[in-house]
Amino acid sequence: MYRTTALLFAACVAVLSLQANCHAASATNRLRAPVTTPNRSETSSSMGANTVCINGTCRSCNGAIACAGDHCTCNGDSMESAPTYKAGPCGTQAVVTHPNGGGSVATSASVDPAAYVSADSAICGTVSVSGPARVIHGSVLNGTARVLGHSVIDASVVIEASTVSNSSVVRSTVNDGAKITNSEVENSLLNGAANADRSRIMDSVLQGGVSVVGRTISGAVLVD
Repeated sequence: MYRTTALLFAACVAVLSLQANCHAASATNRLRAPVTTPNRSETSSSMGANTVCINGTCRSCNGAIACAGDHCTCNGDSMESAPTYKAGPCGTQAVVTHPNGGGSVATSASVDPAAYVSADSAICGTVSVSGPARVIHGSVLNGTARVLGHSVIDASVVIEASTVSNSSVVRSTVNDGAKITNSEVENSLLNGAANADRSRIMDSVLQGGVSVVGRTISGAVLVD
């Protein structure tokens, strides 16, 4: 019985760890607008109504774009000779360099001047960062996420409608409507309406409506 339970737990951790990786990849993909043209290969993506990117190289078109594999046309004509440019850290969103740290911030986002954004990190969408928060080591914030107070987002992904307040998030993914308050999260995935308050979460997965308050958990998979 114990062996069966242990095996099931290990399998669950493996699957949900893969899910964490998928969420991180999903966040990276969200830096690019969804594909709107048919027959796209995995190496090409549309980044707007009249822009397409292949392997990070973008071309624009004053008309309709259609792609088959890596070959795209504009109003039926090949786009091979069209001028090219590189995709930005927030896709086609206009970005500025944050004065404190040199990171990329979309003009649609709101970032407190006191916040630190490292040069390899990006804040996209309509994210709001208030207070002296730190976004470092290649972290990505996107969607409508909010980061407040003295939070530290370190090598992590915080996306969708997630909220992180006065907490540290290290090598983790916070997705959907998850909420972290006065907590430490490391090597973990919080997804859905998961909530961590005054807690320490390590090497764990919180999925759905799970709420952890005033606890320390490690190596756990909590699903509601």
